[in-house]
Amino acid sequence: MLNAVRVLAGYPQAKVQAAEAACASELKQAFPNLANVTPAQQAQRRREAIVFARCMRAHGIPFPDPTTAPANPSAYLKALTSIDTSSPAYKAAAPRCRGEALKAG
Repeated sequence: MLNAVRVLAGYPQAKVQAAEAACASELKQAFPNLANVTPAQQAQRRREAIVFARCMRAHGIPFPDPTTAPANPSAYLKALTSIDTSSPAYKAAAPRCRGEALKAG
């Protein structure tokens, strides 16, 4: 997932948004579960993302808080792309934090 974010972060936000709009029907076909997410499911995913980010920060990984993404998506993407996902610290923390996030959901 972070690799895709890194690629997208290299493009101007306006281009990414235009591509998303132009390909909306294809994206819905490719990812049907994203189009059918209920508000309760969205809230659950948001809680999971917040728990994951907090856990990663507690383990020394500068993971941005997902609540900042809507206000400043380019800064959020930049912060995500700066994370070294190949570091031993990241590799140790990510599975633990995924587990914590899923429990929170």
